[in-house]
Amino acid sequence: MGIEKIVCSAIKIEGVNDEYDHIYVGLRHCDCFGEIARVRKLLEDSDEKRIACLRNNIQGFLTSKNRFVDRKEAYTIAIENNQIINESPSKSDELFSENLY
Repeated sequence: MGIEKIVCSAIKIEGVNDEYDHIYVGLRHCDCFGEIARVRKLLEDSDEKRIACLRNNIQGFLTSKNRFVDRKEAYTIAIENNQIINESPSKSDELFSENLY
């Protein structure tokens, strides 16, 4: 299947109110949050549901093997495949979309 590379930003929302885990993708993580708000209609929901949803999120990336990985694993994958264009001045062991484009 080839080399695994980072494809895009992703946010995994762990089950809230007995729902299944969901993964939302976008160019950047803010795009993912926008999709979460749209799909889950969080703008119309109570603060309790919105807070629970955001508390249960894991920010990461989707790979070319359609696998969700957290920021640390994504950084390792991106380094191995020379995908880093801009080094992050803060957490150097975690990947941010700004590192890629």
